[in-house]
Amino acid sequence: MKEYKLNLSLFFSSIAIFAIIIVGMVLCFTGKFTTVEILRLLLNYSFITIPLSLIWLYFQKIGWRIKFWKWLAPFLHFPPDIRGRWEGTLDRKEEGNPHKFVIEIKQTMTEIKVYTYSEKGQSESIIDNISCDKMGDDFYLCYLWEGETANFLPKQKSESGRFKGYTILKLIDNCDEKKLIGEYFTNRRPIQTMGCIDVKWQGLNLLKQY
Repeated sequence: MKEYKLNLSLFFSSIAIFAIIIVGMVLCFTGKFTTVEILRLLLNYSFITIPLSLIWLYFQKIGWRIKFWKWLAPFLHFPPDIRGRWEGTLDRKEEGNPHKFVIEIKQTMTEIKVYTYSEKGQSESIIDNISCDKMGDDFYLCYLWEGETANFLPKQKSESGRFKGYTILKLIDNCDEKKLIGEYFTNRRPIQTMGCIDVKWQGLNLLKQY
């Protein structure tokens, strides 16, 4: 499964191109402009659209996490930068046996993807978002995910080995540490599971493994 959502960049690009085509056809048919004049008009229009597109691409990929632009965050709601690899523990409720747990996050200004790895399996997020409290002081990573256990033989890996869950992690980011702490629960059968997660940021390198 994967999140199904509107492709904003393609949507706005399509609207712009469609508008240019329609305006060009109207001007051409009404005889107010010649073909050469319309092409010249579109060229002048590109001097506005191309820089705007480059600015959008810059902030989508890089600008949103650059310290110089942090003063814009309260107004534009730039998300906190949580990209990278996080390592720590997962403690399933009533087991009392925390085991190593890894979270890896890919992130741009408008998109985020979460992957997890442990000795018991791995998961990939389906729906992800970053939320905040009413004051906007504390941030939370919330994501619906689908996982697969590592305890089944290849020929046994069917829907019986897959399950879904939801995780809510609070971001703690100060001078001493950068952590994600919170809880999760699953619809795993025959017994639904839940527990606590505590991971610490290790760096930007994604190893894509436990």
